[in-house]
Amino acid sequence: MRELLNEDMYLISEMIDKMGFKMPKKPRVTSEFTEAQAEAEWGNEIIRLIASKLYLAQEPVNKLLAELLEKDIEEVKKMPLKETIGVMSKLIGVESIKDFFN
Repeated sequence: MRELLNEDMYLISEMIDKMGFKMPKKPRVTSEFTEAQAEAEWGNEIIRLIASKLYLAQEPVNKLLAELLEKDIEEVKKMPLKETIGVMSKLIGVESIKDFFN
């Protein structure tokens, strides 16, 4: 998977718009809920929200994956689900994606 470029930001923005994605609030840090736990919970909530609306953004998602993997869109559409989930997991872990959502 290639590095994210400025041009990718527009596809990511289109995906967010098509999904009607609203950023969840970060959980509060308490004596029983550490900063790391709050960050992990917030990240998990973002993933759940994106996964539940992914069908609304099929075209930009496939286009982004095709560009990142340097494959044809038809190849991406026929990728095994396990491979797609692996790519999406890597993408979510990329620091620039985290910065985009912060």
